Amino acid sequence: MILVNGFVMIENNFIKTLVRSLNPLAYGGLSSQTLKGLVQYFLLLLVISGALAVLISILRIVSIPSSIDSYLGSFSSLELTVNYTMEKPILIPEKRPLVSINLASNVPDKAFIMLNQTMLTYKWLFFKHSYSTNAFSEPLQYSSEIKGLLIFLGILILPLMLVAIFIYLILKFSLMIILLGIITFIVMKIIKNKFTLLKLVKIGIIAATPMIIIDTLNIGWNFNLFFIPQIIFIAVYVMGIGFHEEGW
Repeated sequence: MILVNGFVMIENNFIKTLVRSLNPLAYGGLSSQTLKGLVQYFLLLLVISGALAVLISILRIVSIPSSIDSYLGSFSSLELTVNYTMEKPILIPEKRPLVSINLASNVPDKAFIMLNQTMLTYKWLFFKHSYSTNAFSEPLQYSSEIKGLLIFLGILILPLMLVAIFIYLILKFSLMIILLGIITFIVMKIIKNKFTLLKLVKIGIIAATPMIIIDTLNIGWNFNLFFIPQIIFIAVYVMGIGFHEEGW
C-alpha cells in the first residue's frame, strides 16, 4: 500500500511539473523545488519519452514488409554471389554462444541465432524459425524470408536501442542544460544579477521539457527539425528567467 501511494504521489508530481513546465510564468515556483526532485523528473521524462520513441520505431518496423515489396519491385531480376572459405565456426561468446556462424557445416547447435550453409535459424522465447540462405543470393524469390528476417532483427535490437537512446539523451540534454546554465551564470555575474548557478540549472531542467519531448519523439519519426527544439529550449529558458519572480 505504501509503495502504491508513493507511486501515485510521484506520478501526480510528475504530471503537475510537466504541465507547469510549459508555462514560463510558473518557473519561479517550479525552480524552488529541490535539485533531487527535478533530476528525478528529468530522468522520468527521458524514460517515458524514450519508450515512446521506441514504440514509434516498432510501428515503423511493422511497415517494413510493404517497403521491401516496393524496393524489390524495382528489379526484374536480381542474383547475388557470395564466395567464402571458413576453417572453423564463429561463436559469440565462445562459451554458451548466443550467435553461431558455421558456414562449413549444416550441423545445428544450441545458439540463439544460428547460420550454417543452408539455413539461418533463430529462437525467440518459445518460437523457432528458419530461413533458407538462398534468400541472400536470390532475394526476389525469397522476399517473404527477407521481410521476416528484417522484422526479427528490428525487434532484436529494440532493447539495446532503448538503453542506447536513454544514455544518449541523458548525456545530450544534461550537457546542454549545464553548459547553458554556466554561460548564463557568467552573463549574470557580469551584469551583477544575483542568480545562482543552481537556480539556473534548475530552470534549465524545467525549460528543457518541450525540447526533450519534441527531440525524443523525433528519434522514431526522423523528421528534419534542424535546430527548432534547441531554439524552443533557449527561448523558454530565457522567458523562464525573466518571469522567475512569478508563480502559479
